[in-house]
Amino acid sequence: MDAQHLIRFFDIHQWIFAQHAAGITHEESCRTFAGGGNSLNWVLGHIAVSRDNALALLDEPRLWTPQETALYAQGGAGPAGPADARALSEILAALERSHAILKGRLETTSAADLDRPLEKETLGARLAFLQFHESYHAGQVGLLRRLLGKERVIR
Repeated sequence: MDAQHLIRFFDIHQWIFAQHAAGITHEESCRTFAGGGNSLNWVLGHIAVSRDNALALLDEPRLWTPQETALYAQGGAGPAGPADARALSEILAALERSHAILKGRLETTSAADLDRPLEKETLGARLAFLQFHESYHAGQVGLLRRLLGKERVIR
């Protein structure tokens, strides 16, 4: 995995998230469905948290405070409803900003940087996992859009 491949997949994910969120209100984004699962708001907020983790790995400052992160962290309760949730527009803005920072930082990241060992893997391997994680949730966002009664946007 090299930095250019990482950039390409972050670009694709960013485009997918923006397309799927288009035309969805904040209230709609907080809707959950019978059978359980997370809302679109939670999934996109969760990706913003994951992007914050990627920023930290690249020695960039996080965009969200620990308090803002807690609501969307893995295993967290998530927002109880629209009043409790972060505004969808704010989540989308955080995704755009984190994408720009990640892309800019990765453009100056060398293969040697990506081979830097972390606790159990390399930086490149960890970033590749975070991209897989985004891919997993990109599919969920598409399905949640359709469950909200919205037309599919990626054909």
